[in-house]
Amino acid sequence: MKLIKKKLVLRIPKNADVERFLDAIMGSTIATQVMYRIKGNSVEIRIIGDPVSVENSIHRIRSAVEDFAIKMGYPKEGRGITVFGSMLAKSLEVPVPLEGFKRLLELENIDFSYDEKEDLLVIYDDLEELKSLAKDLFDSYKSAREIARGIGAEIIAVLSVYSGLSPMEIASIGEEEGVFEKIEDMYMLKADKDKALNTIIEALKKKNEY
Repeated sequence: MKLIKKKLVLRIPKNADVERFLDAIMGSTIATQVMYRIKGNSVEIRIIGDPVSVENSIHRIRSAVEDFAIKMGYPKEGRGITVFGSMLAKSLEVPVPLEGFKRLLELENIDFSYDEKEDLLVIYDDLEELKSLAKDLFDSYKSAREIARGIGAEIIAVLSVYSGLSPMEIASIGEEEGVFEKIEDMYMLKADKDKALNTIIEALKKKNEY
């Protein structure tokens, strides 16, 4: 059977018991051989085995790190999720853009934290409510991509869910405010994404539409 090698580098959480952290990682793998080496505040994991066991081990290691983070006290009060950004779709059951979902959380005043270096997202809210919010964003994003491209579609989708207006209504407001332009039946972003989002939010406030 063909053996493959994979390397995984993980940051050791702040104030973590390193020995327990390593035990959690090493105890989760099913590959033929797993070795680790500590480099500063990171641990380098080398995994050797058949392709299936190696991929399964990587998934198990990531899950073990999430579980370890929860045991360290997150999320608080037993509510919410702790998840790697790259595995967000699995936890929320629909694929949503990470940056767009984070922005929607901000607009909805849902408490969360994101460690960019570790790609670790902690959201302090009811999991079922988060799944529902993610489903709304997913549906809105699909519709937005029919009328806009790139980051523009993401902005439209986020504001559509937040305001309750349709993606087309949001795009039209964006065009009126000069942050979108319509080219060949598609809305294109004309401004910086943050400026576009904030401009449309201010326009919505003036229109009293949410």
